[in-house]
Amino acid sequence: MSTVYDPMRETITLHGLGFIQVQLQGDQRLHVWHPDLPRRSCFEHSAIHNHRFDFESRVLVGQQININYIPAQPMPNLGLAATHTLYLHEGPRTARGGRPWVPAGEARMAESSRDIIFAGATYTMRAYNFHRTEPGGDGRVATLMKKSWEGQAGATSSCLIGVEPDTDFDRFQLPPSILWQYVLEVLGGPCGTIIGTGSETKSISLLDAWEALGHDLGCNPETDEVLASVRYAATLASNDAAVAAITYVLANPCEEPLEFLRCWNEGNFDALRKEWENVPDEVFIGADPLFKPSKESQV
Repeated sequence: MSTVYDPMRETITLHGLGFIQVQLQGDQRLHVWHPDLPRRSCFEHSAIHNHRFDFESRVLVGQQININYIPAQPMPNLGLAATHTLYLHEGPRTARGGRPWVPAGEARMAESSRDIIFAGATYTMRAYNFHRTEPGGDGRVATLMKKSWEGQAGATSSCLIGVEPDTDFDRFQLPPSILWQYVLEVLGGPCGTIIGTGSETKSISLLDAWEALGHDLGCNPETDEVLASVRYAATLASNDAAVAAITYVLANPCEEPLEFLRCWNEGNFDALRKEWENVPDEVFIGADPLFKPSKESQV
């Protein structure tokens, strides 16, 4: 068994193309763009890439610009030289979370189409077709990706010839608590604000986030009790137990997520243990003063 740490096993990670990736059930991924997120240093020259799987992506917030490319054969005699070096991503991940960049030839990248996808609409990509995406508007975009058929060969990135790819981008440079703050701010719409690490901590509504993800809220959004409960849970996003609680409900959206957060906020931890299955110890550690961690979580 490999001992190399794989960030794709984590619920939330940073991607070198300037977005946050949240792993969901059912081969789904929540992708969140924010203009303040770090990107790899060669981003402007290496954004064209493909995937090893087919996917459909629904825009939840903002507008996404999807640009398709054809890796045409260079024809120097006609003045059509190669523009990009291709790099295959295969092999175990490095300590910083990325896969190796293995040179795999050159190509002349030619733009074939460009589409703007607004909130509520979807776009699809076939495995191994090249594209790049740009967040439109103010740079705050969220999409819900659904994977389908998956190939065996690795994905490929391209980088402008003469530019060295940034193979050292650190996917772990921001802790999960900070990444969740960006997610909540984007999904929260106009009312959302990045939760400060200092004294100016502001509340963020998760109701818009759940609605954007296609969940039935099952309650009146004007209900003060629910608003207070969910907003308070969000303001504690720098707290490990709160992050664990939010992570749990994102991974288990069919299990009454708002009720779960309400019970957690009110300290009704016995109800969480009785009415929800497989709740990790991290949800209780530091929040429930009477909780005794299992031996596994102490290892």
